[in-house]
Amino acid sequence: MHNYFVNSYYGRILFIETLNIPKSNLNLDISQNLENEDDNKEIVDLPNYIELQSLFLLIAQLNDTKLVIDQTESTDHLWIHLLKDTDNQSNIDKILTIGLHDGIFLTPQVAIIVDELIEKGKEDHISMLFPYIIKPSNEVLPVVQRWFTQYNNNEIKYLAALLLTEAKHVFESAIDTIIDLLKSDNDQMRYRAQRIFQHPERDVKEPSKRLSVLGEKTMMKILEHTLVKEHLPRVRAYFSTFFYDLLWDDPIVFHNLCQNINQLQERNSVSERRIQFLDRIYFINDHTWNSIMQTLESSLHPLYIEKLLHSTMNLARRFQITEDDWIKFARLLSVTDTCQFQEHVYFSHTDMELIQLILDEVSASTTITDETYFKHLESILITETTVRVEHISQQSYDQIKHLGRCNFTVSNDANRTILNLLSNFSINIVRMENLIQWLILKMISFNDVNDTIFELILCETLLSLVSACVQKEDYLYRKITNSSSFNKIQMIQLLEKMLNYHPYFPARGSAFILLSAMEQPDHKVIINAMNTLFDENLVKEYSMIGVPLIRLSPNEFIDDLMVYLKSESAIKVYEILKILTEFALNEKLDTNGKSKIMNYLANEISQSKSKKLVNYYYIDIKIPFTTTLEHEYYKAWIKIQGLSGKAQYSITMEESNK
Repeated sequence: MHNYFVNSYYGRILFIETLNIPKSNLNLDISQNLENEDDNKEIVDLPNYIELQSLFLLIAQLNDTKLVIDQTESTDHLWIHLLKDTDNQSNIDKILTIGLHDGIFLTPQVAIIVDELIEKGKEDHISMLFPYIIKPSNEVLPVVQRWFTQYNNNEIKYLAALLLTEAKHVFESAIDTIIDLLKSDNDQMRYRAQRIFQHPERDVKEPSKRLSVLGEKTMMKILEHTLVKEHLPRVRAYFSTFFYDLLWDDPIVFHNLCQNINQLQERNSVSERRIQFLDRIYFINDHTWNSIMQTLESSLHPLYIEKLLHSTMNLARRFQITEDDWIKFARLLSVTDTCQFQEHVYFSHTDMELIQLILDEVSASTTITDETYFKHLESILITETTVRVEHISQQSYDQIKHLGRCNFTVSNDANRTILNLLSNFSINIVRMENLIQWLILKMISFNDVNDTIFELILCETLLSLVSACVQKEDYLYRKITNSSSFNKIQMIQLLEKMLNYHPYFPARGSAFILLSAMEQPDHKVIINAMNTLFDENLVKEYSMIGVPLIRLSPNEFIDDLMVYLKSESAIKVYEILKILTEFALNEKLDTNGKSKIMNYLANEISQSKSKKLVNYYYIDIKIPFTTTLEHEYYKAWIKIQGLSGKAQYSITMEESNK
């Protein structure tokens, strides 16, 4: 009971700005925790409140005394020093070092100090600490809520939105702010925003979000962004994956969302292909499923049936519906006019089986082929690897699960698996050129969300296959793309379109590899392609394959490349730094270019911003520690200059302080 009073009043002291508050506002409802003998009696009065505040002030003073006596510099001690002297960079650096490794827990004391610094307009002095402030205690949530609602400063609002959603769940008013962070160059803030929308696991086994908790308004806000507002696929991907771990457990909210989506479509003339809502159900309870089936029986709208067919495949794969449930749905499907469906065929073979068939067919050709040949190949694929939609209702429960696997998932470590398949495939210039020409045709016809699943998967498959071929025989790829008869500009533009707009992550990742391996007439193509590092984790795995394949003429581009070293994104700076270091080590830079890099490193290594983490991934809420820019600057200096670490670090510090 005493702990309850302490925590409640601590939060109240943090939240209010003055003691002159109405006595009526001091009533504390603890009916669920205590048995009050007199329901009409006030639990606490103002004198008791002042006494409790005095008690907290006394505790704070005793704590300050303890910190003075204590010989070690604790985190609390550092924060107190920071409050007293916000211009002392040493205190900020020490707190930042703690945050880099362990995070900065938002305890009541830290919240009070941060709040006071914000009130004094000193938020810019401590904003570099914001990405590492995590896990607010319950007592300080009212303060964080005030930061979110009362301050217009973006950095404060971003931090508050993250803290509130991480502590509880995503809520309507925070969605726009979190989506802004998905586009941020600050890696840590962007990763935390990504984690809010996307479960760390791609194939989620158990739901971690509930429709009944999120509510109708929050879901509608997310759907508005998904269906109406234009976002790059690397941002849209998080809207889609938001549903991967969502349990649809409220039939009333589900019904209301359906009605609201209909109105939204009519009001905004949204393309039917954009209505990606009913096909995003991965976990469901019996009550909601039965409600959906009752609705379908009374209104057989072909579009809804088709979308729910996709969800049914996914639900069957996760054992969310029974075999009897599928049989009932199949009966409805059998009496539906499937001619109105947008999808006419579904793959009945896995991605690797599809690639093996393509390799077998391409191997049979010994000459450069034309568009007619590729159309013939596609007809073979349709005949041998797909099932027509009018036959879906005849499929068994296990067959439906398999169709879901073939059309809505990709093999684990797909790139490595394709490389293994290629070990039995002889890559020559004719086969490589045929695959590239086929890929170009599919990229030209690509139409984003208006494409069928068959078209999207085929385009993605060819991108993945050509990318794997390039990883094995990159010189053949460059020989073809450097040919005077090859339209390199068109190829670059098409790959950029795939990188920016293809909805499937293997396609975007493979496009990055193909752009990287091509000898570029303009280095800005690669710089722009580096935005792949802002994509979801699975795409970033492809970036680590593609970067070593980059070919640029260094001396011509050195100045522009160095401009991007000033990016707020540590991983982007890190990758550009690796390119520049490689240029220097391979003697591709003249003396002037090498000197520019060395001077930059000498200046940056001692800057506070060099302490930024270099991270590629997030795991749950905690972002794993990888390295820092400071460490990488130091390593680059050593590699380029060729001196021992300690000696060279001394030179660096002396030069940077001049």
